Amino acid sequence: AYAQDSTNKTDRADRPSREEMVKNRWQALAGHLMLTDKQAQQMESTYCDYINELSKLKEEKRSDMKEVKGDEPDKKASKRQALSDEQVKGFDTQRKRIDIKEKYFKEFCKVLSARQANYLLDQDNIKPRQKNGLQRMEHKAISPHKRFVPGF
Repeated sequence: AYAQDSTNKTDRADRPSREEMVKNRWQALAGHLMLTDKQAQQMESTYCDYINELSKLKEEKRSDMKEVKGDEPDKKASKRQALSDEQVKGFDTQRKRIDIKEKYFKEFCKVLSARQANYLLDQDNIKPRQKNGLQRMEHKAISPHKRFVPGF
């Protein structure tokens, strides 16, 4: 009877969607960077596009890794070949990630300072199980005097 009881389990409908998580994350970052309402509004769609492009890149990498692991009938004989294929695909993925970061760094710098834009690029990891999107920043123990001030 306990195994059939679903009151303790959380439904997927209760969880926020990926878009909501990205927007919540943006609001937290905008507050952390002390952006004005105008700056936050201008940058929200750009930041969401940036995160979506990175998530597409991660999905491509996952599918590539599944293909490499699934294609190996004899692990000992093809281990060197698979490793070099993984390395090549890994370099391609890293290059694409760098290209995306360069593209959005230019976009972010149109509204923000270079320091703020660089900070946004470093905060691109969104884990689906983070409660409010700020756990990672809270663990860094950022003191209020180290916050960014617009214009610097």
